[in-house]
Parts: sequence; structure tokens; C-alpha cells
Amino acid sequence: MRWLLLADVHANLAALEAVLADGSSDAHGVLVGGDLIGYGPDPEACVARLRALDAIAVAGNHERMLTGAVPWRCGAAARRALAWTATALGPAEQAWLAALPIWQRIGPSLLLCHGSPADPDRYVDRPDRVAAALAEMAAVAPGASLLACGHTHRACWATATELHPIQRWPPTVFLPEDEPVLINPGAVGQSRDRHLFARYAILDSEGRWVEFRAVPYDVRSTVRRMRAAGLRSPLRARSLLRRVLAEARSREGRCASV
Repeated sequence: MRWLLLADVHANLAALEAVLADGSSDAHGVLVGGDLIGYGPDPEACVARLRALDAIAVAGNHERMLTGAVPWRCGAAARRALAWTATALGPAEQAWLAALPIWQRIGPSLLLCHGSPADPDRYVDRPDRVAAALAEMAAVAPGASLLACGHTHRACWATATELHPIQRWPPTVFLPEDEPVLINPGAVGQSRDRHLFARYAILDSEGRWVEFRAVPYDVRSTVRRMRAAGLRSPLRARSLLRRVLAEARSREGRCASV
């Protein structure tokens, strides 16, 4: 089956809509590897949009903090956003988020989680951590050979011995047949590389291939909405806005020179 694989939406509706517009026709269903909420200005709309699509989702660390499953282990900006999100979400949305599991098995081969199957807050960003996460998959889902996760906000695929960051877009990767593999699509709503795009992937769990994608969205609108909600982290927002404006000026300069 072919999946639209998302993670780390972080209540960024503009980014989510850009991803859905770009990729929905290429997939049969939607998977969300946690952190639907947190940081961004549109938690209720993002949850409603994904619920309407019957998305299969798991809890990320932000959902677990919001619903009281774990203590609030995060910085000041994330804590401020969580407190605001608790007032912005209705009871039905909060109950739905509270019911999300930390992992879900999808068919015979695929396991979906946020950080690792055992710990949504674990960063799986080195080969030794990948090996540990794949071992956890074998323990909770015997026979599964594809582990889809998020949390790092950086797209990659990996085996127990090698980690392959995605640096060119949109690459299609044909995954090894004879060993378990981890896939991280990157972040929809809060990319942590220098290009301000929404990241996601198309994953064919039967054909064992994945296409990593990046799409532009209206970042300035998201920053304005964050500020209006009182969510801005001054350093992050100013840095983000400077980058947006610099990219816009660069594009305008290129157009003017043609």
C-alpha cells in the first residue's frame, strides 16, 4: 500500500495543506508519526483536518505532554505553546489526542512511531540509536521490517549500520529487501534545515520504496499567526522571518535580472 507519510506537523496548517495538496493523489492513506500539535498556531484545524482524512496517527512527545501522560520536559517556547494549545483545543480533540498510542502496526511489514517504539521522546539520529530502535521494533512487532518515525525533524533513511540523510529533493530510494529499515520523512511544520519547506514522503510499504518530498508554503503567514497568538519565540521568529525575507528578496532579484 502507498502511504502519505507525515511527521511533526506542529499545528502549522499552511504547511499541512501544502503537503496534502501536493501528495494526496499519490497515496491511498495518511500516516502521521506524532507531534500534530505544539509550537504552531492552528492545532484544532490540523487535528480536524487529519481526523477527517481518517489518518492513522501515533502520539508524539508534544501530545503526551499536553494530555498529562508525561511531565513537560521542554523549553520555554514549547511550554508556552503547550499552555496556549490546551486552551485552543476542544474536549473532543484533546480526547482524541489522549487516545493515540505510542506505536501502531500497519499491515505485516510497517510500524509507525514518533521517536522510537519504546520512547516517543528519543532522538533516533545515529546508527547506534537506529539499531536500538529497530531492535525495539522486532520486540513489539515481530516480522515488521519498516519503521517509520519522526521527532528529529530531519529526513533520512537508515539501516542498523548506516544512516543516510536526505539532502537532495525529491529522491526516490529503493529500500533493502533483506534487512529492517527506518524512514523519517522530515517535519511538515517546523523544518530544521536551512530551506523553509514542508517535508513529507510517499512510502510504498509493499514495493519497499520511498520518495522524499519538500514543498513550499506561506511561511510568513504562519509566523504572523504565531505572533498574533502570542506564541512567538523572539529569537526563532526573528531568525525565521529574516530567512523568509532574504529568500523572497533573492527570488525577486533573480526575476528582475531575467
